[in-house]
Formats: sequence, C-alpha cells, structure tokens
Amino acid sequence: MTRTPFDQFAKQYLEELLTPYGQVEVSREIPGEARLIDLWFNPHPGIDNPPQNLGLLGQIIQTPCLLEPYRNPPDAAELNSCLLKRFWLVADCYRQGQSEPLPQLWILTPTASNTLLSSLGAVPSPTHPAGVYATPTALGTFIVAIHQLPVIPETLWLRLLGRGTVQQRAIEAVLQLPDSDLRFQTLRLLVNWKIAIDTTNILQTEEEANFMAWSQALLDFEAKLREEGRQEGLQTGLQTGRQEGLQTGLQTGRQEGRQEGRREALQVTLYNLFLVRFGEVDTALERAIVSIVSLSPEAYNQIFPRLLTLSAAELVAQFSGIENPN
Repeated sequence: MTRTPFDQFAKQYLEELLTPYGQVEVSREIPGEARLIDLWFNPHPGIDNPPQNLGLLGQIIQTPCLLEPYRNPPDAAELNSCLLKRFWLVADCYRQGQSEPLPQLWILTPTASNTLLSSLGAVPSPTHPAGVYATPTALGTFIVAIHQLPVIPETLWLRLLGRGTVQQRAIEAVLQLPDSDLRFQTLRLLVNWKIAIDTTNILQTEEEANFMAWSQALLDFEAKLREEGRQEGLQTGLQTGRQEGLQTGLQTGRQEGRQEGRREALQVTLYNLFLVRFGEVDTALERAIVSIVSLSPEAYNQIFPRLLTLSAAELVAQFSGIENPN
C-alpha cells in the first residue's frame, strides 16, 4: 500500500512521465516475503536516444530499471530491501536466459549523508552530473542525492521529488515553462498532492515553506482549465453563430459557450478535489458538483472555502439542488 501522499505523488508523477517511453509497473510484487517495487520501468524496443525533454531522467530510463523514490533518506533496512528487490529481478532475468541489459536500481533520496553513501561503497558517477553516485558494479545501484543536483533544466524532473527549497525552486521552474501536456500534467499532480497533504492534516514545516509555490501551481492549473474552457466556448459560439446565420446567434453562442466552458473547467477541478479527499465520487456527490458549478462566479467564490472542509455527506446535503447557498 502507498505509505504517504508523497509516495502516491511520486509514483503517479514518474508513471505519467515515463509511460510514453516504455512499460511502467507501479508496486510490482515479487515472490517470497511480500515486497513491492515502487516503480519498474522497461523501455520500449527501438528507443535508442534518451527523451531530451526529460533530461537526466531520460538518461536513466535507457535500460530496465527500478526507481525507488524516498521522501526521507532511506535507512539501512530500507537500503537492504531495495538491494534485495534488485537481486531478485536479476536472478529472474538469468532464469529467463537474459543476461543483458540487467536492471539497474536507482534510489532517489532528498539528501544523502556520507554514512549512507559509504555503506554502499558509492562514489560520484563519472558519467552523470554532480549528485549521482555509483556503487560497485555487482550491486548495479545508483543513488541520486537530489539536493546535490545542479539547478539546470536537465535535472528539473528529478528535483521536483526533492524537499524544501529544492522542490520549491523546481516548482517555480515548471511554472516558467511554455504550455505543454507535460507541464499541465505535472501541475495537476502537484495540485492533487497539495490537496492530499492539506486534507489529511499532515502538513509539515517544509510543505508550509512551499505553500506559495504550490498555491501558484494551483492558480496556474485552474487558469489553464479556464482558458481551455474559453477556447471551447468560443468555438461553440462561432459554430452556433454560423449555423443560425445571425449576429445575435453568434453573440448568444459566445456567451453560452464561455459559461459552459467555465462550468466544465470548474467541474474537472471539483471532481479531482473530491476524488483526492474522499477516494471516490459517487452519484450523489456528482449531483452536488453539478449544482455547485451552476452558481455564479461570485457565489462560487463565496462557498469555495467550505468545499475544502465539509464531509461528503455535508456537501451532498448542502449543495444538491442548490441555487443560491448562503
């Protein structure tokens, strides 16, 4: 099971980034005593060059690999567990007659002490940026000390898994990127993680320090949804206007299209919010969402803070079939 909201975020984030380039298995089970690999990646055949948009992460996924992201530096027991998972996969490769390429283990940790590195005989990797450490060949393991990675575009997608100011600067860098599906999906996952942290009451000091960066990510994410809604609304308006052949039809179509686009954007936002908060969105809660998004912008802004604190039952009771809640 997922240990923390960070585990859920890290797995979903890496899965979405890597799926276009190979087979991704989240929480892959291995035989024997119950153990799960956080994320197992096997590149698609024929992909010879690393995806440039993923930088260092793109280099890592050139060969089959286990990715084990940690919110806190792993202790000795966790390191041994990671190594055991890799050894099992290597043994399975040999059983299947596969000797090359053998899977590599990548431990992604926010910080790495000298004690942690020396316990694995890890030294700076000569083929990677600062912050990446290689262990003896027999272990087939690399350690990424995220706080030591240089602040360059090539390390951005790994620095998002860091802590404190490291992650904050990475979020700010994502916000500066041009619009793309990758940027949009990353912001969506960051927003969902922030909601999960807030609603489970486990906000820590470092998350509080990132509040402004996370808030900006949320605003940017919602702005993107609103913009998509406006574009769809304008298209609807133009189509309606052409079909009716009247200027009044065009004007009405634009207005109705913009309103419909806004409602659709808010509906997506609320659905994701309630899905993270409650784990599911049943029919009754869906009806409440439909009622909420039908409100005027002023009424919606007034009741929005309550949407973050009320239980599912309270939301259904207060917002099913509403027209103008107080």
